[in-house]
Amino acid sequence: MTPSLAARRPFGGLARRPFGGLARRPFGRLARCLGTALLALAAAACGTSDEEVLQIGCPDVRILRDAAEVTHFRPGGGTDLTDVVSRARLADISGSCEVGDDGTLVTFLVDLIAERGPALRGDQDTYRYFVALIGPGRTPLAKEVFETTVTFPPNEPIAGSEEELEQWLPLPGEVNPADHQVLLGFQLARGQLDFNRDLVGAAGGRAAR
Repeated sequence: MTPSLAARRPFGGLARRPFGGLARRPFGRLARCLGTALLALAAAACGTSDEEVLQIGCPDVRILRDAAEVTHFRPGGGTDLTDVVSRARLADISGSCEVGDDGTLVTFLVDLIAERGPALRGDQDTYRYFVALIGPGRTPLAKEVFETTVTFPPNEPIAGSEEELEQWLPLPGEVNPADHQVLLGFQLARGQLDFNRDLVGAAGGRAAR
């Protein structure tokens, strides 16, 4: 079966599927233990045995650094501060996985935080982000792109949304879910990706001084 990426659901309205005797394991607490969503590494630091990780390990859920932020510039303008429509970033993943004999259900929350720019006209901007499933050997298995619109309250520079998603991995019992990755990031054009990398490079240069 092909792994499926479930459509984003409004926060608070998630329809749980009846899976019977699934073993549910949170990865949000373990993620905070090391600042990542890598259960296999976090489990050792938080006191979980290697044997247990092999039996019930959650997939590695993470935000790609180069795609963690996006800057929207006004059409036809430059890339100066006055041309910025808005900026947004993905942050603070938490959630859980439910492991059964025929697969694993990963449910996770990620915060999308947006900042109003001087070139914004109106009170809304729309952002596109992806969720991708990567198998062993970094093999791409599935990818889906979602859109979310953020509304800025009057006279407020910051707004955001909490995105709740499900990922169903139809994995047989002998396959360890921890050998898979669920990757998130903004769907970026080439110029936006280069802009992000230039910012990271500039920040690294300042830190090295």
